[in-house]
Amino acid sequence: MTLKGKIYLVALLSLVLLVIINEINLSYLHGGFPYKDGLITTADEYSYFAPADNFLEHFRWAESPDGREAFVRTPGYGLIYLLARLIGGGHAFLVLKIIQILLFTGSILLLSKILQFFNVRNNLILLFTAIYGLMPCFSGFVYYTLSESVIPFFVTWSLYCVLDASRKREFSWETVFSLSLLTLIRPQLVVLPLFFLLLFLLKDQRKTALAVLISFLPLSLWQIRTYSIEGEITNFHPIYSVSNNSLYRPPHEAMTNLFRIWDYRGDVFHGNMALLSRDTLTTTREEVLRTIPVKFHVALDPVLKKFQEFRLIQREQFSGKIVSDYFPGERELVQQIKRTRSDLIRKFPVDHYLGTPVKSAKKLIGTSMMNLNVYQDAWRNTLLVVLLKFLSFGLIMTGMLAMLYIILFQPTYIIRLTALSVLVSVCYLCFVQRFNEERYLTPYLPLLIAFLSISLNEILPAKK
Repeated sequence: MTLKGKIYLVALLSLVLLVIINEINLSYLHGGFPYKDGLITTADEYSYFAPADNFLEHFRWAESPDGREAFVRTPGYGLIYLLARLIGGGHAFLVLKIIQILLFTGSILLLSKILQFFNVRNNLILLFTAIYGLMPCFSGFVYYTLSESVIPFFVTWSLYCVLDASRKREFSWETVFSLSLLTLIRPQLVVLPLFFLLLFLLKDQRKTALAVLISFLPLSLWQIRTYSIEGEITNFHPIYSVSNNSLYRPPHEAMTNLFRIWDYRGDVFHGNMALLSRDTLTTTREEVLRTIPVKFHVALDPVLKKFQEFRLIQREQFSGKIVSDYFPGERELVQQIKRTRSDLIRKFPVDHYLGTPVKSAKKLIGTSMMNLNVYQDAWRNTLLVVLLKFLSFGLIMTGMLAMLYIILFQPTYIIRLTALSVLVSVCYLCFVQRFNEERYLTPYLPLLIAFLSISLNEILPAKK
């Protein structure tokens, strides 16, 4: 059998195993994670899907029918859901599930093509394509209503298109389309086309550079749209706004940045915000302080008290009306939080600049990525699952080491810059975003496998 035939067989086996394991996983959920037509629902899905639903019903891309909160997330994953609704109607989730399964299968085929581009030996291509397709750590979110369910396909597709266009030194609409969708689904990945653009400009590949440059247009137009709504430049996921009639307003944004000094656990932070929003009792504030290092307590107590009081005012302001500007005292609270943050960073720079980022990196990278309920509960202590978790963790760690090897020693600039873009992205997650979940590593997993196989192809001696 040819290599191509073996790769297609691996993809087919991977698809079958993926469906079997995930369908078994659904049967073990018992309502703990509700699902629709076989897709596990998540807290994020409303912000992805509500704009698409409102677009079909009211021809307006917004979370609410009246157009409020129109800026929300970039629309990439929502557009895929929109396609599923147009095809499936009332069974949109079933169609979306099929799309997500097929897209992951497509990422397996694309990974093999990427490895062939770098002249990786056939046995290593087959091995690492099989590892990527069959190991559960790489497909854990395919059955979830999250952008992580589709992003591996768009990462591998984008890289393959760029490699192909670079080799042919030509303009490629497929490159434009793939990179555009990549950044609309996960705008933080914009660093990847930015590095490609720089490379093609330096290498005088003007046609390929033009394709990459045009791919920034959809994301740029989306940001212009957001600016026209907000009247100011915002980040790629602008949930914080004076027109946001919920918890997610400027004081919450300021508290997020304050807590990032010492904390890297997003679930703990959001739990604390829920507590402070509950009442203005001292005992509630003390409960929050117990989750924070003692050395910060004196400076934080008055800020937490002020935030408690303000949350009470917010609830009263939201009652029965729409707020589109700052509340009385809101600007002052934001400034107080910012001053406290500056003071604490000045007093505890090691925590802010080193300690917390290292803890965030440990949480983000130190994972097996085996998130399915059956691996965490029903089959948790079985020998096979334990071995798979160790193997998965080992693959991710060696993939990270291979990334560093490629940055330092790989002579081919395009894969070297790809590795550097992953390093920059991971550093951003750890040093800037800090509140990370393991799933944020998902976009980089197929690239880590590519780095590992390319590195081993160079290090291991070829059979004579």
